[in-house]
Amino acid sequence: SGTLNLHITVHDTNDNNPQFTNSTYYTTVPENLAPGRTIARVHARDRDSGLYGQVLYSFSPRTDSTYGHLFGIKNTTGEIFVKGEIDYERNHVYHLVVTAHDRGPDSLPADATLIVNVRDINDNAPEITVNTLTATGTDSAELAEDAESGTFVAHITVKDPDSGRNGQFDCSLSNEHFQLQKLYSNEYKIATRGAFDREARSEYTISVTCQDDGAEPQVSIKRLRVIITDFNDNAPVFTKPR
Repeated sequence: SGTLNLHITVHDTNDNNPQFTNSTYYTTVPENLAPGRTIARVHARDRDSGLYGQVLYSFSPRTDSTYGHLFGIKNTTGEIFVKGEIDYERNHVYHLVVTAHDRGPDSLPADATLIVNVRDINDNAPEITVNTLTATGTDSAELAEDAESGTFVAHITVKDPDSGRNGQFDCSLSNEHFQLQKLYSNEYKIATRGAFDREARSEYTISVTCQDDGAEPQVSIKRLRVIITDFNDNAPVFTKPR
């Protein structure tokens, strides 16, 4: 009898596809995150060797066309970073589909989803809109000098697109001749308080101040010019009695 040692070398073929460690990844980012900051990293493994086991990452065509201006991905590391300006008020959650494929021929790609939740920050000040219901426009109103106390002057609408306490606000008016009355959660009216005398003063400037309840509050001020129109409340007076 005789013996012979036979050495068999098995050559690798591209018979394994990349597999992500998770099918879904989650991350939360503030809406003011600077471009270039990494927000997540995905990882896929391919058991093949050489080029067959080297994994490259990219966004799916739909994700790239929809969100490619906001997010980018490093094709060799799977790091996902911010490219553009993220705004909670425009979109507070993003679903990004990441594709992994190896560098061998006939590679079958694998997909995973990254869900990006955007955290709101107090980056919006209250928006104040004034309607005087007169032909003078939104910056001025006319009021007869014989107007009674409580007479309507202007309608105020306030909105803050931030969420939670960042979007809640309080408004005030500091003028002894006028008062701010709350109608609804975001609507007010300016009314008179007391009497007017055009001959003594013919014009007032009202400042409406609104401040939100955020940790770093945002403040808006809207000014309204009120013109006192004349009423025939004075009789002629001779300069001399004789």
